[in-house]
Amino acid sequence: MEDLKEAGYETVFLDDLISFVDGKGTLPEKPVVVTFDDGYESNYIYAYPVLKEMGMKADISVIGYTVGRDTMPGTGQPITPHFTWAQAKEMYEAGVVRIHSHTYQLHQHKSTGDVTRKGVLKNPGEDFAAYVDLLRGDANQLNRMITDNLRYINKVYTYPYGLNDKLTESLLDNMGFRITITIDPGVNVIEAGNSDSLKLLKRISCDKNGLDIVELIREQSLL
Repeated sequence: MEDLKEAGYETVFLDDLISFVDGKGTLPEKPVVVTFDDGYESNYIYAYPVLKEMGMKADISVIGYTVGRDTMPGTGQPITPHFTWAQAKEMYEAGVVRIHSHTYQLHQHKSTGDVTRKGVLKNPGEDFAAYVDLLRGDANQLNRMITDNLRYINKVYTYPYGLNDKLTESLLDNMGFRITITIDPGVNVIEAGNSDSLKLLKRISCDKNGLDIVELIREQSLL
């Protein structure tokens, strides 16, 4: 965060990108979006205080059915603790964090049980109508939770493992999601008046220690 700030980058929310595209807002000269996935309690314990102290912002995409949990629903298997809706509300009302969708219950991992599909993709041979109902129902369930707890309508969808196809993009667009996010590496060009520039956004991973984030942004910008 210090490196970004010293290099002149200003954090913005994903919703600010929507406002810019719609001609309802502006962006700073060097905007950057800080994102976290899953909704781990460590976001609240460690990231939130740093962001707040430095006057910076971040977007967190949560898995709905693990919010506030340290065990897997249904099995009781221990999982990495996730922050609660009360903690999410605190971060949101402080103007530091906004919460988005990483699916309600379609982010599967082999460490917590059998994996029945690849991210949110349609399974081979799966009934089309049943799949559409599944994806729509899952997305709507988490969006209702966000609205009930935080009082705003979420328009951002972060794909589990970044997996997507033309069908998921079409369905999510029809559901009103303005932004979709992948894990593909890269820098995004957001264009005023071009809603397509909000789709399949790329990111730069900071999972490893010692990465020079400013240099990575520069390198990706040149590609």
